[in-house]
Order: sequence, then C-alpha cells, then structure tokens
Amino acid sequence: MSRTNPEATNPENLAAAGSERIHARGRAFRQVCRLGGSLLLVATIVVAITGASAWLLLPLAVAFLGWVSRAGAQFRRSVFVQIEDLEAARSAALAEALSKAQFLANMSHEIRTPMNGILGMSELLVRTNLDAEQAQMASTIQASADALLAVLNDILDYSKIEAGKLELEVADFDVWQTIDDCAGLLHSAADQKGVELLTFVDPRLLRCHRGDAARIRQVVLNFVSNAVKFTIEGEVVLSADLVEEDETSQVLRLSVRDTGVGISEQALSKLFMPFAQADASTTRRFGGTGLGLVICRRLVELMHGKIEVQSTIGKGSTFAFSLRLPKGDLTNARKGATDVDLSGHAVLIVDDNETNRQLMVLQLAPTNIGMDVASNAISAIEVLRNAARRGTPFTMAILDMAMPGIDGMQLAEAIRNDPLIPALPVSLASSLGTRPGLAEMAAADVFRWLNKPLASGRLLQVVQDMASLRSGTAAPRPTKAPVDSVPSPLANGGVAEELRVLVAEDNEINRRVLAGMLRRIGCEVVFAVDGREAVQLVTQREYGLVLMDCQMPEMDGFEAARAIRRGGGRFADLPIVALTANVLPSDREACLAAGMNDFLAKPVKLDVLRAAIQRWGRGIACGGVADAAPGLAEPF
Repeated sequence: MSRTNPEATNPENLAAAGSERIHARGRAFRQVCRLGGSLLLVATIVVAITGASAWLLLPLAVAFLGWVSRAGAQFRRSVFVQIEDLEAARSAALAEALSKAQFLANMSHEIRTPMNGILGMSELLVRTNLDAEQAQMASTIQASADALLAVLNDILDYSKIEAGKLELEVADFDVWQTIDDCAGLLHSAADQKGVELLTFVDPRLLRCHRGDAARIRQVVLNFVSNAVKFTIEGEVVLSADLVEEDETSQVLRLSVRDTGVGISEQALSKLFMPFAQADASTTRRFGGTGLGLVICRRLVELMHGKIEVQSTIGKGSTFAFSLRLPKGDLTNARKGATDVDLSGHAVLIVDDNETNRQLMVLQLAPTNIGMDVASNAISAIEVLRNAARRGTPFTMAILDMAMPGIDGMQLAEAIRNDPLIPALPVSLASSLGTRPGLAEMAAADVFRWLNKPLASGRLLQVVQDMASLRSGTAAPRPTKAPVDSVPSPLANGGVAEELRVLVAEDNEINRRVLAGMLRRIGCEVVFAVDGREAVQLVTQREYGLVLMDCQMPEMDGFEAARAIRRGGGRFADLPIVALTANVLPSDREACLAAGMNDFLAKPVKLDVLRAAIQRWGRGIACGGVADAAPGLAEPF
C-alpha cells in the first residue's frame, strides 16, 4: 500500500520546491535571451562590416522575438500552475488544521465531561466525615484525576502554542508566595519518596511583581515535579534569586536543583523535542507525555526569557530560567526580610541537612539577627550552653524534627529541662507525616510547628513572632479553619443567603456534581436539561445567575444565551456564566459573542465555582431581590 509523504504535501515544502523551479526556469529564460541578444548583436556587426543589406537581419530578429514570446508564455504558464498548486496545498493544509482542531476540541470535551464527575464528586467526598482509610482512598482518586487532567492540559497547551494562540496575562503577584505554593503542592510527593524538598527566596526580591503568575507557576511546577520524579534519594532545591535590578524592574532566576539520576550530553540535545524524553526507558519507569519541557521552553520564550539546563549523570540536574519582571504596586505588599530588623536577637538553627541550614541562614541574614547552626542535638546543647556562659544567650531556636539519633522533640524537651540554658521559644520543623501530638508539643513548650518545605515568608513570620514573644507582644497563634463539611452560604455584600441559580446541563452526572457543590455553597438550584427549557424557566422566574453548558440537545448554550438577551429588560443584565468542557480560545470568544459574562472550564473546582458566584451572583433568593451586581461591565 502506498503512503503519502507528509513532507511532500507540506505547504512550506511545496512553496520552496515551486519557488526553486520558477527561479531555475527564470534563470534559463534569461540566459537564452542573453544568448539570442548576443547572436543578434554579432549578426548586426557582421552586416555593418560587410556592407550587406540590413534586411538580412529581419528574419533572424523575427525568429528571435517569436522564440522569446513562446518562452515567456511557457514561463508564465509554469508560474500560474505553481500558484495553483500552492493554493491547493494551502487549502488542503487549512482544511487539515481545521479538522485537527475540531478533533482536539471534541476529544477535550469528551474527556472533560466524565472527569468533571470524577473530580467534582471526589472533592465533595473528601470534605465529608471519613475515616482515615476512606479519606486516603478518596484523596487517591482525586490525585489520579488531577494527574490525568494535567496530561490533557499539556496536550491542549502544546496545541495552542503551536497555533500561536496562547496569550499571556499581566497582573501583580507575589513571587515569594508562588514559590511557597509550588513547593507545598509537591511536598507530599517528595516526602513519600524520602526526598527533601527545600526552598529559598532571595531576601532582596520584592513582594510584588507584574507578570503571568499562572504560567510562571506552571513552569516551576513542571521543573519541581520532574526533579522529584527523577530523584531517588537526596534533595530538591527550588530557588528564586535576584540577578540584577533597575528602577522599574528586577531580573529573577528561578531554578530547581536535584540530586537525581542526571541527564547525558546526548540526551540533553533532544530534551526539548516534542514527545521525547531523556531515555526511552523512562516512559515505562517514570511516565509522562514528553510535552512538559517543550511547553515550558515556549512559555519562557513568550515571556522573553531563556531556559538553562546543567546536568551530570549520577549527580543530578539543574533547570533554571531567567525573567525580567516589572515592579508591581508595593503599597499593600507584604514585608520582606530587608524590611525587618531583628537586631538584639539570636536564633540557633538545628538541622542535619546542610543545605537546609545554609538556606535558612541566607533567608534570615538581612534581618540583622544573630545566627548559629548545629547539625545534631548534642552540638546544639553545647552551643546553647556556651552562649549562656558568655552572657549572650540565644533568644529562639528552630529545630528539625526528623534528625537521626535525638529527634527535634527530644531536643526541645532537653532544652526545656536543662538548668544551664535560659528559657527560649522553640519552633519545630518537619514534614506533616511526622508531626507530634499537640499535648506532646505543649509539654515540651514548643512555640510553633513549621511544615516543610519551609516557606520563606512563613519562616520570617515565625522568627518575628518568637522575637516579639520575648517582649510580651507576640501575635496570637493562627488557628486553622475547620474542614468545609457543612454548607457555607455566601456572605458577600448584597448577596442573599440563598442565591437562586439556574443550571442548564444535559449530563445527569454533571447535574449531580453541581447540585452538591451549589448546595454546599448555599445556593438554591434549579435545573434545565437543554437550552430551550432554560429559556422557558428564565421567563417564568427570577434568577440571580445562570450556569450554561454550551453543548446541549434541542438548543445549545450559545443560542439559549442569545434568546435570553433578546428578551431585553432584566434579561439584558442577567449574569450568564458558561460552564463547559470546551476550553479553546475560540470557545471563549464564542461565549462572549453569544452574550455570556464569564467562562468556567470543566472540570470545575468548588472554590472556583464559589468565586464565580460571588463575582456575578445578583442575590435573587426565595424571598426577593437584593442589590444587583454590575451586569456586563467585566466580561471574562
């Protein structure tokens, strides 16, 4: 069976080949014209020298002009044929691209629809009262579904980047918080492998920059996820460093260093090729689509940055990228280490991990606090006693919980009971899995528990709290919010306790998910199974918000939204939010063109849904109408 070579039908290849043929024929035509002109010139000279009649040149000139005319006509025909071929190839390529885009959109929709049920129900399930085993199983379901969704998003991102349709958003964000969030998301995966995940933020970095926080976070998460995946033992360090600064911007270098398997020089050359991995065997051992790093490189290039990779087999790798980010509005930004002065205080850092000790010292150095470090409990006791003898006792200590030999809790008890060491506040730091009981920590006078990886902002805050404790002005300890196991009605300005929401959704599983989420938020829910029924229900009763699926039988969401808007009056300002599995940019544009106010992609998270309702809900409940929110003022 014959196969078509894709390269042969590629429009760019056809254009190049056709252009070469046209240029070759053009060169041949010009050469022959020059040759004919030269012969005619020679004949003219011969006639002039010999004194022959000039009429002898006429047949030769006529023949030459006739040949030129025929050659020119042939050349024009070849050009026209080539243009027709290129037009046909272009049309075929556009049709193929449209077909692929439609196929991708359909596949995305078909996958996201059942995933909405899986993720939605699992999120509701983990928020109920479950025993430990049930909670673990529910969390596993949710994590697996999130992983599947990440693969799907990678494929969609890659397709959008290839099509040149990926747009960046620019807004104020906190790099410190972004680093801490990324580390927090992947801490559990690292802890399960026994890999230490550490973070460092250069204290000179501002707490507010302008950029696309979501895309920066996407790149960082990919780097950290890969580092954890390919590190069998040792550590992964996520760092944000200041490279240079001017009046309006800072250049940041975000890097992830690991002690993993490393990458060979040969593999580095194909590391950023689509669907490729450093080693074919990693597909079976570690998994992955091979698209993550390709997407990261394109995203960094879109942000005018560059990715760097350094790796040594058996020693580990470092992935980094640098970006110039404009300074944001620092009016309400949090304080950094350079804004805090802890002169007169001294902290002892006890951790068996040398990297962790160094990072904490670097993060606290700008505060002018006195510091010393110890790698184990015995050394820590000796350092504390020596400082007390000199009359310069430490005012606080940060202890690692999971140290070999004497652990952090035992060390805290020893410090408390040692008569040679003055009383001082102690904070313990370790992974969630090794957290001792509250009664045990209270018995050892533990001031605060720090979850690893140690967030830079959190570390600074705890040190400030321990310093203020010495003068009796310590801030109250924050209490953790209870698990969201009961409905939490919206309390947002003019929003009534029960917002009446109309949901147009033809899929029964999705209706169940939305019913659970909306009732947990505190909304009254009414369902329509298609767009036609949604239009009818809107005319019969007042609603504070409409959640509209886009693909439904009888009448789709786009036509339903247009029909509602055509009603005028109160229907012109009724908030309509698309809730759909179609997530391409063209889908967003279609929703906006149909008169919808916002766009939520399936599968939708409870917090995302709650935020959309708070943003758009007009507060129309069973009892009446509250103050209306702006209608179409802020689409998307």
